[in-house]
Amino acid sequence: MAAANGERTVGRTSVLQKREILGFTLAPLPVLAPLLLMFGLLFLAAQPGESAILLGEMLKLVLAAYGLTILIGLPIHLFLRWRRWNSLRAYLGLSVLGAFLVGGVLAVRQRLSPPPMAENPFGLHMWGRAGIAVAITLAILFALSAWVFWRTAVRRPQS
Repeated sequence: MAAANGERTVGRTSVLQKREILGFTLAPLPVLAPLLLMFGLLFLAAQPGESAILLGEMLKLVLAAYGLTILIGLPIHLFLRWRRWNSLRAYLGLSVLGAFLVGGVLAVRQRLSPPPMAENPFGLHMWGRAGIAVAITLAILFALSAWVFWRTAVRRPQS
């Protein structure tokens, strides 16, 4: 059934509204924009053979950012919308929890299947100081993305 404004609906409630889709589109940008700018500058100075590698890394970065937005951000948003919790605190809290869960999954994965020395020459491990730094960094980045999503899709402008 199509609504008058062109949104897909199930019964009387919308699956995802235009603001929510825009929010999910914009959420990874605060993290992606500086990194893509850095890769773009490297791309301008790169040799022809390096350009393909840089483009591949940029694509991986974009896919990872939007993949995490869908795998973690979408369930968080749907849960909070179902509970009718629309405060910034709820979005930030669950996003930070999601970041620590991702860090935990990475730590368990690394513990069960350690990377070869060629891929990890400094011997950094997710269950040590480096892992704590990665988890905190992820939490900050997830919170920043959640804030952008909340401002775009959830927050109601004050009249």
